[in-house]
Amino acid sequence: MKNTAVLELGFRPFFILASFAACLLLGLWILVYSGHLSMNPRGGVIGWHGHEMLFGYTTAILTGFFLTAVKNWTGLPTLTGPWLGVLAGLWLLGRLVPFMPEGIANLLGSRIDMIFLPILAGIIFRPIYKARQWRNIGFPIILMVMTVGNVLCHMEWMGETQGTVTHGLNLALNMVLLIIVWVFGRIFPFFASRVLPKARIKSYSFVEALSIGSIILWAWVQINWTDPKWITGAAAVVALIHAVRLVGFHDRTIWRVPLVWILFTGYCWLVVGFLLHALIPHGNITPFLARHAFTTGAVGVITLGMIVRVSLGHTGRPLKPSPLVVATFVFVNLAVVVRVLFPMFLPSGYFNWIMVSGILWTLSFGIFALNFFPILFKPRPDGKPG
Repeated sequence: MKNTAVLELGFRPFFILASFAACLLLGLWILVYSGHLSMNPRGGVIGWHGHEMLFGYTTAILTGFFLTAVKNWTGLPTLTGPWLGVLAGLWLLGRLVPFMPEGIANLLGSRIDMIFLPILAGIIFRPIYKARQWRNIGFPIILMVMTVGNVLCHMEWMGETQGTVTHGLNLALNMVLLIIVWVFGRIFPFFASRVLPKARIKSYSFVEALSIGSIILWAWVQINWTDPKWITGAAAVVALIHAVRLVGFHDRTIWRVPLVWILFTGYCWLVVGFLLHALIPHGNITPFLARHAFTTGAVGVITLGMIVRVSLGHTGRPLKPSPLVVATFVFVNLAVVVRVLFPMFLPSGYFNWIMVSGILWTLSFGIFALNFFPILFKPRPDGKPG
């Protein structure tokens, strides 16, 4: 196809797939939760929702990001052309698994979904290894740990284990948070200093090390401890560490640049998520609310900001989103407020808050899709590859 560039670099097809998944998954969830649609996916509606938001939407974002970033980091090519299309097709097949007949899902479907992340890990490991970029070697390892989480989910749905879905989803989510924390420490000071040369962004090596280590600690505590005191105590410590990091990264000038403040607000939700986990025994807070501060908040807000930035920058366009796209940054943050904070103070309206939050999320990614699908399909206007 002469006039399309959708398979020229990983961010193009996978950001398209991710934004489509964001709209479809939340749209279906709203219809099911409101009683307007009945469906019985593998693992149940709640299990399907949690799994697909992590291994569907989020994995698509990570795939597009890593295939693009690793090329920049190493100077070596990553997957393009027909093989990139095959990888996208494999991701799509994984999204169909919950609706396959049980026999086919157990025999073939689950295995298709489980091999996606190891394949991605192998694809990005090769250039990282060839370039001897040991500082990035942790990323394919994290993807393999996420694979363990996916396997734990599928093993229960295949009838091989009991009670492993929750552990699998928690493990995968914590690995996503680890990626966010690790990448955020690199890109936020760099990007903020480029667009705001006078901004005083403070980054301290010991805080950076503690930030990454604290997420690993949190994942370990969740796996090995069941005592709520240990879990809430660990959450409080992690919240404090990341709050200190956030204070260092703040400068009042960041609020002038939407592509900077969207990342900052997303990281704020990470801190809120740990704080809510620490407060679960002491107030009208449930684990679901704390978890959605991570998922709808930290993951949703930061990934929306990143896909806008990458889609503009890597297609040769100015890093200045339109007012309508900036509005999506507001909408997605409002979606978190409504999903996480409103039920704490107005629990009687819980059903309505979920509906409103889902609509705001879907609206945010729908606007992204309408604005960026043409950009992601077309070649760069400057004629450069990518």
